[in-house]
Amino acid sequence: MNKKLKKTTYTLPESIGARDVFDVAWPIVVGMLAFTVTSVVDVIFVSQLGTAALAGVGLAVPIYYALHSFGAGVLRGAKILVARATGAGDDARALTLAWHGLVVAALMGSVELGLLPGTEALVGALGGRGATLEQGSAYLEMRLVGAPIGLVFFMLSCYFQGRGETRVPMMATLAVNLVNLGLTPLFIFELEMGAGGAALATSVSYVVGAVYLGLRLAPELRAAMPTLRVEPVVAIWRLGMPLGVRSTLEVGTYLVLAAVLAAVGDAHLAAHVLVMRIISVSFLPGYGLSEAVSIIVGQALGADRPELIEQARRVTNRVAVGLMACCGLTFVAVPRLWLDIFAPEPASIDVAVWLLRIAALFQVFDAVLMVTQGALNGAGDTRFVMVSSVVVAWVVKLPLAWALAVPLGMGALGVWVGFTLEIVVLMFVSQHRYRSGAWRGATETKLSTVKERAKKLASR
Repeated sequence: MNKKLKKTTYTLPESIGARDVFDVAWPIVVGMLAFTVTSVVDVIFVSQLGTAALAGVGLAVPIYYALHSFGAGVLRGAKILVARATGAGDDARALTLAWHGLVVAALMGSVELGLLPGTEALVGALGGRGATLEQGSAYLEMRLVGAPIGLVFFMLSCYFQGRGETRVPMMATLAVNLVNLGLTPLFIFELEMGAGGAALATSVSYVVGAVYLGLRLAPELRAAMPTLRVEPVVAIWRLGMPLGVRSTLEVGTYLVLAAVLAAVGDAHLAAHVLVMRIISVSFLPGYGLSEAVSIIVGQALGADRPELIEQARRVTNRVAVGLMACCGLTFVAVPRLWLDIFAPEPASIDVAVWLLRIAALFQVFDAVLMVTQGALNGAGDTRFVMVSSVVVAWVVKLPLAWALAVPLGMGALGVWVGFTLEIVVLMFVSQHRYRSGAWRGATETKLSTVKERAKKLASR
């Protein structure tokens, strides 16, 4: 290996305890908190433009993530492979994956740019009309402008996280947040760009984050610059594609439900948007711990230490349940404290309070689900996670949520009951998969065929 390449700073301990999980997880949680604050800042400032603007953003955001989630999911496959290379001590392989992941990120971001002419049609298809359509399409357009650099930023973050250096992307995300906080009110109010200004501020802020991460990694990348090859791309695609499909189709269900709520009324849609932003904060401990267990499992398999997998899952599960249960209690005890941050209009408040109570109910189930899926993803069983998540979302959540929201007249409350049942069912399905051990055979088969498929593609 080239002596200029930096050795990984994270090594697996003899056994996995809560402290080991926290060391990996807390920078991810802080980084995601900063990412969430970026979204919350958008909503706080946009809400001052009125219910129509807030509802427009409520339609535009799920559209953007439906378009963006596939690329991000594929790149998470690169993170799993980087973690495995790190566990095996193969630093050159990790950097090769980084190079090829950046190429994939740029290509996928360019595809998103090509959708710019259709932003108004997309928001209109979900029921956006009048001012809601105008504000929503302006927001979506400015987010798509930043899509390529957003995916480059995400890939660089995936590399550092896979290496166990989770503090580096945390610092980059904090920088993104600070820039966004300064630019959002400037673009919205001073430059009078409305909701589109909030999106443009976010896109510009990710340029800063990508530059920061790029400069941190540039010396190593230059020292290990490879010839572009098919095999790393196939490996990334094979592990990441199911994650991308899952993310896109799951967001697709939110798009459908946003359209349902747009038909019910702006007050229900606005309440839904507010509470989604609030639970994105309580979601963070579970997400961070899920990513941590994914990284640890990947490194454990790379180091040929499978005994650490169950230790990591068990410890992480206990911590996640405790933290998210505490968040849920605050939703019941002080719901207005959360809602007052956004200064919502009176019509949305009563609905939002009930949504928070429902969210409190599924916090614990969601914690177990995220940790279990994180362990399965880290082991490479991404196809099962995709199939189970998509089937439950489209077969259970969507029909139930629609039936409760529209025919039974429950509106946003019905939608959130559907969310809860989805999480409970998926938790039991994922737990059964993990405990059965079936993921071990699926993982071995998948990894053994990557090189074979790459050779076939290269020979064509």
